[in-house]
Amino acid sequence: MKTSLLIDDVVYEETRRRAVSTRKTIGAIVETALRDWLARVDAPRDYDWRWKPVGGGPPRVNVDDREALYDVMEGHS
Repeated sequence: MKTSLLIDDVVYEETRRRAVSTRKTIGAIVETALRDWLARVDAPRDYDWRWKPVGGGPPRVNVDDREALYDVMEGHS
């Protein structure tokens, strides 16, 4: 299928260079990249991600107090 894509100039130039160095077409490079990406996205996960709650104690800061929150986030408290 023929289509048009808008691609960042830097990405296009790198793709073009690789196409030349590997003697492939830009279309072949893009198709391979898309196939690889689709395979990774659709691949079953071999793990089950779950949050593990741990006791964190009482809150260290009132999140309504912006300055106190910034102090904790920046390690000043």
